Amino acid sequence: MRPVAIALLLLLLPLAATVPAAPVAQSAPEWSVDDTWRYQVTTRTGTLSTLGDLTVRVVDEGEVRIGNATFQAYTLSERLRPWTPANASGLPVEAVWGATYTLVNTTVIIEKWTLCTLRTESAVSTVHGADVTTDHETVVYGPSDGRIRFPLAAGAAWNATFDLNRTRRYPFHTYTDKLTQTRLYECRGLENLSYRVEGRARNERGFHVRCNTEGSASTVDYWHSTRYGTDVRRDEFDAATGTFQTRVLIGHESARPPEILSSPQTVLALFFGLVALALLAGALLLRYLPGVMQRRRVRALERRTAAQAGGGGPAGAHAPGGRGLSGSRPVTPAGPGRGPVTPGRGPPAGPPSASGGAARGPGRSL
Repeated sequence: MRPVAIALLLLLLPLAATVPAAPVAQSAPEWSVDDTWRYQVTTRTGTLSTLGDLTVRVVDEGEVRIGNATFQAYTLSERLRPWTPANASGLPVEAVWGATYTLVNTTVIIEKWTLCTLRTESAVSTVHGADVTTDHETVVYGPSDGRIRFPLAAGAAWNATFDLNRTRRYPFHTYTDKLTQTRLYECRGLENLSYRVEGRARNERGFHVRCNTEGSASTVDYWHSTRYGTDVRRDEFDAATGTFQTRVLIGHESARPPEILSSPQTVLALFFGLVALALLAGALLLRYLPGVMQRRRVRALERRTAAQAGGGGPAGAHAPGGRGLSGSRPVTPAGPGRGPVTPGRGPPAGPPSASGGAARGPGRSL
């Protein structure tokens, strides 16, 4: 039973190997073109609340030049539309969104190795029936907004100071704003999130990061998920406008197949699992295989013994036409319709002796 105990112990080791001592997001996740995330966005200003449907998709990956610097970056497309209920498919836009609504299309440049924002370009279109007014805004961060820093773990804190260049182009004028900002970031650890979307409960986990802008009451809280490679929730408060916006993840489509060997813990767990299974199989074979082989040998010996018992006895004891153990052919008795008696093979028998026994050969004494 000792091999079985060792195998069971090895089967339990992967459970310990897959649970780290403290949750840590070691490095930035890798995205692929066509990776897509979908969010429900709730915007509240005073007593007014609106719902939006935000779709974020990776449209490009590669080298991007911003000013005099070159970066390896992802290009994201963000499309914000008024919320469309699940039971409203097929209805005209006016019936779902009303006569007045806003569409926002944004192109975001994200640095590949840090997932920090480098540049955003937005087009905000306000629709009033047949009239459409579009405003454009470009924001460039120098070098980046520093919104995330790996590894992420409880207690991690960092500051990011950057130049923010904002250009807003309205139909009749252009507004330019240049300033330097410092943002303070703190990771509060891995937290569980529960929220509801269209009556359905969702439970996610993410590293909670709090962002405060120096000299401002504005705050941003977001929860980065290693499972989805991005934020599963984001709460933003704009102190200048009194607007509070929440976005929660409701859908994710990955362009790459799932990777089984995606972490060292998984590889270690698979290794110990295979070793434990091999030891367990060996222990079972050692325990039960000898008995199975012994029973097979006993059955084979019984079959041979039964065969010999059925075919044994003196010569001629078999059925007519058979052969005895001595190999001589038995004498076939004469009968009606049968031919002459056929003597068996071997030397002829002598005349019976006076005592009733077989006659001795010549020259032999009694």
